[in-house]
Amino acid sequence: MKTFDLKSAGLSPLTPEEERNISGGFWIQILGGAIAVAVGTVVRDWDNFKAGLAGQPERIK
Repeated sequence: MKTFDLKSAGLSPLTPEEERNISGGFWIQILGGAIAVAVGTVVRDWDNFKAGLAGQPERIK
């Protein structure tokens, strides 16, 4: 079985700083989660969202 050697291919492992830059870091994940929660909340209460945009009072279910 052959193994792949990074050094023979002229490659080197990423440093922790490089890994953070590639993955977008912690704050991008937090922002993505907040956006997902906001979209979920709007979708679950779509009728009140539309009413709010139109300046109408809250619709009680």
